Amino acid sequence: MDDKDLNKNFTPLTINPIFHCFETGSPFAKCSKCNSHLDTTLQPYIIHKDWGPNDLSSEFALCFSCIEDLRESTSKESRQKIESFIQSSGGLEKHKEILESGSKNDAGSDSREIDHCVLCTRDIERPGAPHSLTCSVIHTGPFAIPQAIATCGACEEQLMELLSKETKDSWDGFYESIIDSPPVDMVDLPGPKKPCVVF
Repeated sequence: MDDKDLNKNFTPLTINPIFHCFETGSPFAKCSKCNSHLDTTLQPYIIHKDWGPNDLSSEFALCFSCIEDLRESTSKESRQKIESFIQSSGGLEKHKEILESGSKNDAGSDSREIDHCVLCTRDIERPGAPHSLTCSVIHTGPFAIPQAIATCGACEEQLMELLSKETKDSWDGFYESIIDSPPVDMVDLPGPKKPCVVF
């Protein structure tokens, strides 16, 4: 079965509205980096959003190719430290249990997925606590399955400290190339830019 045949039987995905584009109020249609279409491709993609203390500070969607570019820009040393931190954090098992308890087609709509940090399991307070949300959309046969995670600001800061200067500079450059300005008016947050954590 080729891509055209799969598209004929494609099951529309259900994504939590919190992952919709702030400006349009609709699901992201294009990659924020290369402008390739996300709604017709069978390749995985992600939607990532950063929140400050009160408001959404940035958002973007990345196609599979651009995700790979970001991963390749991460040094081997940084990748190893990130993987070690994630594995030792203790939150992945709890998140796995939540995923397994829900329906496949409703995975990205289940707010339980993003009510806690995937790494430390602390509850995410909205508004009030800096955090990020990432929705990974993967395809299994004719089904599009969104899987969402939340990462608290404290864990993001710890991850940022693990990165080499080379990776920080690369990620900052990548980040700046896809975000011209925040979707809402707000002052710049203190400290380094948050990393784009891709699972």
